[in-house]
Amino acid sequence: MKKRIAPEKAILFTKLSVALTCSWPPSPLATKTQLLLFNALWCTTFVSSVTLFLPLMAAIYEYRKHPIVLGKTVSLASAVAQVVIKMMICRWQQKRFQ
Repeated sequence: MKKRIAPEKAILFTKLSVALTCSWPPSPLATKTQLLLFNALWCTTFVSSVTLFLPLMAAIYEYRKHPIVLGKTVSLASAVAQVVIKMMICRWQQKRFQ
């Protein structure tokens, strides 16, 4: 038996899955306090991601002779880079996404 999922539940799932990267824009009806909180969370998450990415780049250089550690570090660095790029794109397109 197939379960049918309502579009509202799919949108809610998507919204919750991107909450940590602050990719879902605030509502156009959001108050100034909500916008301030969203911007503060976005900046905190962005700075955190960038400050994690920099030591990962140093670790890639440091462990270039150890393939297992290098593979893990490259995987994590690419995931962090994807988060940073996604956050920048969503920030630039925020008005359109609303």
